[in-house]
Amino acid sequence: MKSKIIFLSFMLLTMANFCFSQTDVSFELIQPASSPAIDLDLVKGSKLGGNQIYDMDGDGDNDFLFYAASAGFPDYHFIAYINDGENHYRRIEMEAEPGISGLATEPIVRFADLNRDGINDLVIGGEKALANSNDAGATRVFFGDSEGQLHYQSQLVLQSTHSGDFRLVDFNGDTHPDIFLISSLYGTSLLLNDGAGNFSEAEKTGFTDKLTLRLAVSKFYDGGVDVIVHIYDGGLTNVIYRYEEGTFTEVIRDFRTINSPYHALEFGDANGDGYPDLFILDVDQTLLYLNDQSGNYVLDTSNDFDDLSAYHNYSLHFEELNNDGADEIAFAISEDELAIFWNDSEGNYGEHDSYVITDFRRVPFGDVSGDGYPDIVNYGTRDISDPSITSDETIPLIFINDQANGFDSAAFNITPEFRDGDIAFFDANEDGAPDMLVSGAYYVGTESITELYLNDGAGEFTLTSGLPFEGLEYASMATSDFNGDEHEDVVLSGLEQNDEAKTTIYLGDGAGGFAEDFSNSLRGILGESIAFDANGDQYPDVLIIGRDISDVLFAELYLNDGFGTMTLHVAGLTGLDSVSVATGDVDADQDIDLLIKGVDASDMNQTLLYLNDGLGNFTEATDTGLASLADGRALMFDVDGDKDLDIYLSGGGQFLVYKNDGFGNFTGAQSDEGAFRTAAIAGDIDLDGDLDLIESGKWANDYEDGGVPRTFVYFNDGSGNFTKASVGALHGIFDSALALADIDGDLDLDFMLSGPVEDYLDNSSRLYRNTSCGSTATVNQEVSSCTAYNFYGTILNTTGNYQNIIYSIDGCARTVNLDFIFTGDSETISASACDSYEFDGQTITTSGLYQAVYTNQYACDSLVTLNLAILTDEVEVDIDACDSYELDGATYSISGQYFGFFTNQHGCDSVVTVNLTILERTEGSEDVEMCNSYDWEGTNYSVSGIYQETLINAAGCDSTATLNLTILEEPVAQIQLDEDFILAESVEDATYQWYDCDTETALEGENQLTLSPPAAGSFYVAVDNGSCASVSECIDFEDVVMSISQDFISPSAYPNPTSSHIKLDLEQEYETIEVEVMTIAGHLVNHIIKSNTNEIVIDLGDKKGESTYRRIGY
Repeated sequence: MKSKIIFLSFMLLTMANFCFSQTDVSFELIQPASSPAIDLDLVKGSKLGGNQIYDMDGDGDNDFLFYAASAGFPDYHFIAYINDGENHYRRIEMEAEPGISGLATEPIVRFADLNRDGINDLVIGGEKALANSNDAGATRVFFGDSEGQLHYQSQLVLQSTHSGDFRLVDFNGDTHPDIFLISSLYGTSLLLNDGAGNFSEAEKTGFTDKLTLRLAVSKFYDGGVDVIVHIYDGGLTNVIYRYEEGTFTEVIRDFRTINSPYHALEFGDANGDGYPDLFILDVDQTLLYLNDQSGNYVLDTSNDFDDLSAYHNYSLHFEELNNDGADEIAFAISEDELAIFWNDSEGNYGEHDSYVITDFRRVPFGDVSGDGYPDIVNYGTRDISDPSITSDETIPLIFINDQANGFDSAAFNITPEFRDGDIAFFDANEDGAPDMLVSGAYYVGTESITELYLNDGAGEFTLTSGLPFEGLEYASMATSDFNGDEHEDVVLSGLEQNDEAKTTIYLGDGAGGFAEDFSNSLRGILGESIAFDANGDQYPDVLIIGRDISDVLFAELYLNDGFGTMTLHVAGLTGLDSVSVATGDVDADQDIDLLIKGVDASDMNQTLLYLNDGLGNFTEATDTGLASLADGRALMFDVDGDKDLDIYLSGGGQFLVYKNDGFGNFTGAQSDEGAFRTAAIAGDIDLDGDLDLIESGKWANDYEDGGVPRTFVYFNDGSGNFTKASVGALHGIFDSALALADIDGDLDLDFMLSGPVEDYLDNSSRLYRNTSCGSTATVNQEVSSCTAYNFYGTILNTTGNYQNIIYSIDGCARTVNLDFIFTGDSETISASACDSYEFDGQTITTSGLYQAVYTNQYACDSLVTLNLAILTDEVEVDIDACDSYELDGATYSISGQYFGFFTNQHGCDSVVTVNLTILERTEGSEDVEMCNSYDWEGTNYSVSGIYQETLINAAGCDSTATLNLTILEEPVAQIQLDEDFILAESVEDATYQWYDCDTETALEGENQLTLSPPAAGSFYVAVDNGSCASVSECIDFEDVVMSISQDFISPSAYPNPTSSHIKLDLEQEYETIEVEVMTIAGHLVNHIIKSNTNEIVIDLGDKKGESTYRRIGY
């Protein structure tokens, strides 16, 4: 229904030195692809039909024929898909014939070249073959032609095959296919062909015509024809007749008992010996008879067919599926399951494989993939995979032979066929390849679709599932980044299934996923949705224009805040129906203007040019001279290379081009015959640096007959003169969707179109690849890009000249010379400030990296990165201080937060924040009384007084300790020997205690001033004056015995006791005297002999020393 100008940026720029001329341009149809483009919905809903795979147009490849009874479509229901030789299919509806309205139940359809023109013809028989004809049971003949059409031959009304069958076989050996018919109601008929498709009844000599026939199968054998018939002759039996030279001969009769008249018979080569074997499928048994190469059939007992039986008598197939010379066996074992028994080429069949089918009656085999192996296309009355599909609906299935004894299911058509819709190419998953979003209706009032197909980069598309897109009729879409997350989003409008108009924004995630945006409420529209920057803020706004479901015309502009929030703006625009909108700056004032073509509320055609004031307010330009055409398109693009936007208009059978003077004034430049109900799009098709046109629609010279849809390419000569080009036959549609993109990355533009073909019941979609190629192709590109540019895998963000060689999918080598201008500035600046810095409207007070985006002179985003250093020091410290702290000239003695100011090394005022904790000093004193001396803080004090020390306390502060010391006087503890006792010096108010020095024990009761030692020993005294105590030194006291040699002498001895010596006064002189001093223990103390003396001095201290006193006894 509409088109969009969608092409890669470099296609807009000047290219030169490309080797091929306009006549070298050609297009290859790539979708529908190798899977046949069967139109699912046209055959859906039919009942009791079938399909055939055979060459319908005589070009040597297999085509498709679908046939069915009426179900919401014309009764006469044949649909054909004709193969172009490369497995691309075109759909044709069979032409109706007078008196023939449609098929009824269970037709039998077979084909052969009956008239020997090289094209297969069709014979239709079966039960009530043509339901509404006068003789409904007749067998009908249709001749085929080179277009794939079937033409009913009314002169050939053949015998009915009701409750029977027919075969097309050369019975008489003239190479022309004859017709053999049997029926339980009408008997048997053999019709011989004269080679021109004329038939005459032949005698059936030897054939028993009285028998009630149920089924017959025939096949060539050794120059003749074997015919097996199932008869009722008082019982059920099978008979094989051999036909030779005009005579039937009964060969075999009475096969194993057959239990049902609905069994199936078929000939095939089971063991690969070139002779036909026989397979019989009954309701409760499966029988294989091998031909002994003499025409005798022997029951095979080596194979076990799992005791399977046919679900329906029409389902049996003897087909060679793996090209090994022996036939496989296939038949339906239930209404939705096909069993295939694979042959090892020697007649041994293994376990069966099962495949889901939708028609258990007929499962035709034929090569649809072009690989030489038979495939399966099954068309039936139910789809077991979808419970919502009732038994009255049909779904075709296709199975591709994998050449390894198996089949893989395949999609019929990757290209959606729709009308009243739109197509957009954009990179949904950000892999560098344009993906395809389509939306529209299959048919009027039927199911609508919105589907995303992801591109693999080579132009192969895969349908994405699980997306939230709603299928819409009268769909229009636009893509842009609405919410500023750098991922492409979609705005989609159209008619829902409930006949409500809807406009929805879907937000992309950059990976091919989308989510519905519920934050905006845009008015539902049947018209166009356009994304463009209306108010110059660099954010994509949305224009919706057309009609609502009440046929009220309107145009609404929604302005974007950059984050995807849309606000309705009164823009001064007029709503039109059947609308086409083009955007661009026509008057060189750097804002986007609008060209709107359509039908107004008075049903008048209008072409309106609206000029933008830059803020999204539009004023209609007057006296533009632009024609108002019906049902066409409006485009704005530079047709003549002068850098301003010109105008193309189509519709109403006209093709018009207007050139711009650069200021929005237009002059007609070309007026030619054009199309009705057109779609059009502009792009550089031939890569010569100017923009060409593709136009599709119903053409004027055929319009009186309803119009024939055609698609043409118009080449631009660079000056805005367009000439219809020869690029091969392109598919024609009207009211179409049309889009351009380089789908395969080979630098040229490919295109997709979809829409009705001849009526609104027949839609078609085609994807064409541009196959233009030159021997030494060179493309010169000029690219200006605001952002980094991907040049075939190399990311460019620096202005310069670059070169690459690419190879297209067609093998064309193309040298690409790129003159790249990077218009998106990227600058890093360094700055410093003492306190703050103004950047991008903000006051920054913290050092760091900051970025801002500006619009430069090229209208590109310019990224500026600021590396900012704030030089003012702002320091915060925690300080503990004893007593007080000096900060910035002030003394603080209380804990708290304080601020100081200083000028740092950069000359900036700076602030220091001090979290101050004042720690306390401690002071202490102690009073000490101590005898003699006192050790304090490492010093010994022996004099009373007051002493102080400065210490560090637990908080780390100085602490003053004071000692009040009193040194007490110790009593004198001196002892001496006085006669026979020890005397202590007297001390006032003192007490005394004598101790044994050896045992350190007090002498009980000895607490007087003197001590008379009770025995020899060592003694001291402790003196305590009440404050202090002292002890004396020890005095040794020992008794000794002196013996004198002169008896009866009692000398005076003194001193006694003594510590050193004692003097004996003998009172007279003796001539000789001997003295011996002994201890009580008998130890000799001294021995003295003196002569002529009256006294003796004895030394007693040689043993004990001066501190030892001895008391002498004699």
